[in-house]
Amino acid sequence: MPEPPASDPNRQKLKVFLLGTPDYITIIISKVNKVEDAIRHIMAVYNTSPRAKDAPLDHPDDTAAYELRLLEDDEEEYFTPLYEIAALDKKKKIGEFDVDAVAFCKVKQYNEKAVLPIHETEDDIKYKQLEKIASIQNVH
Repeated sequence: MPEPPASDPNRQKLKVFLLGTPDYITIIISKVNKVEDAIRHIMAVYNTSPRAKDAPLDHPDDTAAYELRLLEDDEEEYFTPLYEIAALDKKKKIGEFDVDAVAFCKVKQYNEKAVLPIHETEDDIKYKQLEKIASIQNVH
């Protein structure tokens, strides 16, 4: 993914904490890029970095195996992914989340042999159920 020019108003610097560790990379992307595109870019940067030799990604070519999450609001564990809410929706633009740091994580229930890879965690499913209940209550 090409880096947007410095004059682009949608240019965004994003700090990406890697796989639940304090290690991070910084990428420059456009706020109009989808989350899935950002994941693909993060994977490409990671796969060409020296750290990939020591700790390669389990699925270096499969964006379905990874997700971006918001970070815990904890000064000591600042790099910890937030699992109480759903991962960032891969179809949405990264700029919709208005964040400058995220956690790059493996999808907990990823199944590479499934016809359709599982993208949702149990927390994601619970969150959607709560949203559905709330929307039904708002209708009545």
